[in-house]
Amino acid sequence: MNYSVVTTIYCLLAVCATFSKCTTGYSFIVYVISIIGYASYSEFKVNNYSAINSSVFDYSPKVIEAMEIRKMFLNPNLSLQVLAKELNTTSGVISTVINSGFKMSFNDFVNRYRVEEVKNKLQSENLNQFTLLALAQDSGFKSKTTFYRAFQKFTLQTPKSYIKMLHAKK
Repeated sequence: MNYSVVTTIYCLLAVCATFSKCTTGYSFIVYVISIIGYASYSEFKVNNYSAINSSVFDYSPKVIEAMEIRKMFLNPNLSLQVLAKELNTTSGVISTVINSGFKMSFNDFVNRYRVEEVKNKLQSENLNQFTLLALAQDSGFKSKTTFYRAFQKFTLQTPKSYIKMLHAKK
């Protein structure tokens, strides 16, 4: 919104208030200023929302490519900053892309890929060759606790019950 227009409106209202009853004039001024403020805020929200949508649209494919093609989730030290550096942007942009575009936190986003990697390994490899912890670490998890929590969150079952289900299908 053009601030010279706001200033002009304010001056005109001040003149009107001077020539009318004080309380009514000031109430009217407050009312008009609040409307102008709301309009400015609404315009700011729309512009800010457009900027967020633009960054989500621009970086979503790059984030997906980094995870699915380059398999960056296998790095146990992957962080928002590391991913942002890899994609030549800021961690704020990547955070916005993941939070707004994928509707989840960075950790959930990465752990979802890691859980899928473990599930793929469990389905394709001889289960007796590796421990569950070894498969989890090979998929990017740093700790057993984080792995178990993430696995249960995304599959709604424990890793052991998932393995039993796989054995039952064979």
